[in-house]
Amino acid sequence: MHLYPNTKEEVRRAGWLGGGPYQTCTQLIVTSLINMADWNRGHDSVDDMLDTENKRLAENLATKVSRLKSLAYDIDREADDQNEYLDGMDSNFLSVTGLLSGSVKRFSTMVRSGRDNRRILCYVSVGLVVVFFLLYYMVSRIQR
Repeated sequence: MHLYPNTKEEVRRAGWLGGGPYQTCTQLIVTSLINMADWNRGHDSVDDMLDTENKRLAENLATKVSRLKSLAYDIDREADDQNEYLDGMDSNFLSVTGLLSGSVKRFSTMVRSGRDNRRILCYVSVGLVVVFFLLYYMVSRIQR
């Protein structure tokens, strides 16, 4: 047998739920504890439900965070690749700029020189235009 009753029914049988002016402090404490236990029993299911919902939302959040993390890594990798590509283009443009500036210097020197060089320059220019149109004609015939 218990020292104190555990359920409302045991409290009633013991005569502690009279509620009158002669109720002792022990009876009031036991009654309060039983009422608190009843209140907590009703909220255990709510707490379990909220706990389950929180776990589900935490898992969803973890999934989204991992997805964003992988996306950030992909963006970082892509940015590094693009930077390498642009650095390569920069060096290519510098080499082409050097080549073109040298060609322009030679062309200017040739134009400033005597009459014989101008005649050669004219023949070379006409020859390049003719070669360009021949290549264009041949490529267009192959594609048909």
